[in-house]
Amino acid sequence: MQDICNHIFPDSAFLVSKERKLAIKEAIHHLPPDNRTVIQLHFFENISRKDISIRLSWSLSKVNAKLTRGLSRLRWELNPAAFDQARRIFLEQFPRT
Repeated sequence: MQDICNHIFPDSAFLVSKERKLAIKEAIHHLPPDNRTVIQLHFFENISRKDISIRLSWSLSKVNAKLTRGLSRLRWELNPAAFDQARRIFLEQFPRT
């Protein structure tokens, strides 16, 4: 659980409280099935991305995309202020034309 917390909240060093664990589990439950599966396999069963791709008969790039999108959605759901700040910084550096 601490490993996935480090991905969602990279700037905070904390012990995972019961409330935070519950919030993370609930947020994972609300992910689309493919994203949820990849996150559960990678973080809770400690399966490598390559082995997940073999197990699910997916390309490695599909596994990486599902993992990245799932983590992004978890960050947004669990810490929207940090997500919005990162989005603003990105858009300042790469303005839409």
